[in-house]
Amino acid sequence: MFKITCFGGLLLLVGALGWVFYKEPVFRAYLCPSCFGLTEIEPHIYLEQTDDATRTQIRANVLKAQRDIEAFFHPPSPLPTMLICLTEICQNRLGGSQALGLAYGTVFILISPKGANRKIITHELAHIAVGRQLGSLAMVSGRLPAWFFEGLAVIVSRDARYLTFPKGGYPDVALPSSFREWRRRAELEHAQLYPAAAFKVSQWMDQNDGVFGVRVALKALAEGEVINFN
Repeated sequence: MFKITCFGGLLLLVGALGWVFYKEPVFRAYLCPSCFGLTEIEPHIYLEQTDDATRTQIRANVLKAQRDIEAFFHPPSPLPTMLICLTEICQNRLGGSQALGLAYGTVFILISPKGANRKIITHELAHIAVGRQLGSLAMVSGRLPAWFFEGLAVIVSRDARYLTFPKGGYPDVALPSSFREWRRRAELEHAQLYPAAAFKVSQWMDQNDGVFGVRVALKALAEGEVINFN
């Protein structure tokens, strides 16, 4: 009976993975970038066909983003796979996401045509850096609020769109702690959620030794501790 149950569970898992790969072409692109018209221009960096000047600019943007991540988090970590689209045709081929950038776990990043800049690349690499430091179990445990995860990425990337705060902050913006709730609301409420999250993270950093305090908190979370982020 145990063997039958395990076999049934394995079949369900394989079926679920197959469905994901069928419905989400971006996962197939991760496994075979060239199948989707992406060429490796540097180790782990895949870009659709373009001119030399654009390739040079993309390389520079990624290098600067890496340096931003290393300066903030310590120590440096290897790049994840990066799938970078420069046209809507490429973006639609990989699933048509409207996000400027998306990090898929700690494994790979999708960058859209409007997101192929230092700011957005840094934002997504910040997600990867936090996820790698905490590990999968800590990330799904709920001990790291979604608003802190997203607000921290705004601060690390120095995204000026979201870093001009009103004097009183954002008392009327209820920030989601769960990642599911954040994803549900972010598409329509990003103009409110991201600056409010960045403001709350900046307040927390002011009260907890800044960048050093973030490093300490992430290390503690990775070791199973519970941190008060409010």
